[in-house]
Amino acid sequence: MCHSEGAARPKNLGGGMGKEKETFNIQHPTSKGRRGVGESIGRDNTCHSEGAERSKNLGGGDGEEAFSVQTTEQRMKREERTENRIRILPTHPPNPPVSHPPNPASEPLNNLLTKLSDRFGDLCRGEVVGNALSIQCHRDQMVSLLYHVKHAEGFVILQLISCIDWEEENEFQLTYLLWNPQARVQLLLSCRIPRQGYEMASMIPLWPHAETFERELHEMFGLCFTGNARQDEEFLLENWDGPPPMLRSFDTRAFAMERFGERPGREHMDPREYVGERTGEWELSWPRKAK
Repeated sequence: MCHSEGAARPKNLGGGMGKEKETFNIQHPTSKGRRGVGESIGRDNTCHSEGAERSKNLGGGDGEEAFSVQTTEQRMKREERTENRIRILPTHPPNPPVSHPPNPASEPLNNLLTKLSDRFGDLCRGEVVGNALSIQCHRDQMVSLLYHVKHAEGFVILQLISCIDWEEENEFQLTYLLWNPQARVQLLLSCRIPRQGYEMASMIPLWPHAETFERELHEMFGLCFTGNARQDEEFLLENWDGPPPMLRSFDTRAFAMERFGERPGREHMDPREYVGERTGEWELSWPRKAK
């Protein structure tokens, strides 16, 4: 039995001492498919509307207080359940520190560093990084050091010769990358040389393929290697008469504007129309097929 809006609920709900009290379930107003706040469902499946008088139905004006008490109790129960769930969450112990296995190449490389320091003095200093030993030495010691590590220490393979331009310090950093195939370790020998007026000895007598690296460095950085007869030949840059392009002082944009100037922009056109005009696609004797 469902009462219409405005109708008062029966007075016998909670009015008598011997009668059982009616239970009201308050639902959230935004719940879909559920009844809104103010609606109640009785034991006899009776539906009461929002227009009913709460003061009479709830036993004389205590409806708002009962609703407030019930809402507070529900909120406290929800908070208690949440605290219980948080309290029973498993706590994982912190991860133990990761212990890396010792580097098997560190000991022989450290021994090599000690041996080279004793032989070439304190000007030879370096550090071990992984399976590589990086050494900084004086430029006057570079040639003798390269001869020694190849014939006495087993670094028989020259992998690369690289250069770094330290423009602020007016120096180049020249680095030789060597490989020991027996011990499977790498050696990096570096030295600083002046940017102007210095010639480095060529390593062609030790490694014939060093000619390729030296010609590239001469063309890109302007380095000079005594003993390399082909360093003035064209290698990568054909018909190049400008400064070495890998120098940090080289301004690529200014060089291009000076040599080639500002070119006019291209006129935008549809590629299909352009190809049709060039090939005569639109001047066919038979009609084109419609898409």
